[in-house]
Amino acid sequence: MREEPRIPRRGEPEIKRLAGKVMWVGRATVFLTGLSVILAIAFGVATTALAGTGVGAPFNLGQTNTVNKLSSLVGSVGSGANLRIDNNSKNASATALSLQVEPGRAPLRVNSSTRVNRLNADMLDGKDSTSFVQGSGKVYVGRVVVPTSNPFPDDVVISVPGFARVEALNCQSSGANVALTDFDQSRGTFTMWRDTGAADPDYFSSPGALSWNSNFQVTERTTWHLSVGTGSSAEAATIDVYTRVDGGNCVYSATAQVWGP
Repeated sequence: MREEPRIPRRGEPEIKRLAGKVMWVGRATVFLTGLSVILAIAFGVATTALAGTGVGAPFNLGQTNTVNKLSSLVGSVGSGANLRIDNNSKNASATALSLQVEPGRAPLRVNSSTRVNRLNADMLDGKDSTSFVQGSGKVYVGRVVVPTSNPFPDDVVISVPGFARVEALNCQSSGANVALTDFDQSRGTFTMWRDTGAADPDYFSSPGALSWNSNFQVTERTTWHLSVGTGSSAEAATIDVYTRVDGGNCVYSATAQVWGP
């Protein structure tokens, strides 16, 4: 049987057209909403991953923050500091600040020579405290240069007040000799030992005036140790002497460390 064509009712095509538009708008809205959620998640993760990295990024605590540019904290604090770091850990290795640099680089730079109270240092110019005179001691330094043409210079290299003096004894092209002379007799008995790096150093003890000379051409550091007073075992002074022949000249140098007045 042949089906007769259906005659649309009045207004039906317009209703379908409007319904189709409504469905399209709905599908588009759902798609855009899903896309915005996906982008928010993606960019949110990226933002979290990049936090604390680069100029202008936030400083995140508990994370490694990376930036290749100076960061400054500038302010005017009338009393106290601009920044305080307080580590309350009782662990033996706990510190409030750790400064780390590459080898050969200074970990800290300041623009003031004002003393920092209660700042303790283990080394001074690379030297331990035992390298410096303690208490009321003093340091004396002397140096004399004479030509080898003057074989008996009789020059004073260094005077150590209250003890003795070091003299340039003779000067030859093969080496130089020194003497420790003119001891202060008012100090009483001097006990002296000379250490030239040997296993058994030389000893000498005598009251009153005395002198001591190297009796050989000194080619390395020679150290005289002096104590004063009968029965005294405490070292009172140390005199380090260096001699060498350099360019036709004998170079004498000495450093004395004296403890006490």
